[in-house]
Amino acid sequence: MGSLIYNLRHPYICTFPKQLISKFKISMMNVLKFGGSSLASPERIKLVAETVEKHLKNDSTLAVFSAFGGVTNDLLEMAELAAQEDPAYKTILEKNEKRHLDAVRELIPVNDQSAILSKVKTEFNRLETLYEGVYLLNELSNKTRHVVSGFGEILSSLIINAFFIGWLSVFQCGLPVLKVYSFLIENHLFGIGKP
Repeated sequence: MGSLIYNLRHPYICTFPKQLISKFKISMMNVLKFGGSSLASPERIKLVAETVEKHLKNDSTLAVFSAFGGVTNDLLEMAELAAQEDPAYKTILEKNEKRHLDAVRELIPVNDQSAILSKVKTEFNRLETLYEGVYLLNELSNKTRHVVSGFGEILSSLIINAFFIGWLSVFQCGLPVLKVYSFLIENHLFGIGKP
């Protein structure tokens, strides 16, 4: 059984597995979950950073980020288009890649952009390969659908992680910023998994 953590922004109880609690030495804390509309633009991401920074002064805080606003819908639409052998998925993919790269350029200091631009580009290359496979096979499995839908969170986490490292160092918070891959728990139950 996991420990219970009360989330003040959304009044419900959520559980965390024991291995996550012990690995990150988590006790009672606030969990701030920011959805796509909160992350719809670089300006909104900066507001999110201010909110998180306020909580860090007084509380143990875990911030969780969704994909940028509208991205998950685009990812699924591209998968459907590719499965129908409609090359229009490429235009939507290019639009999303530009959006994420522009966010990096706006949020991350120039001297720190190279590494994160490379990581974002690598993820888009992986995504493009998945869509090409769907297009060529004219087939979209549930597993592939769930894999592509998760790219939005991966991309936003990469960008927001890099931004927060710079943002929080300005405020000298000394916050450890965890990479999303550090604690993702996956299983084989695509679409029917339980927390």
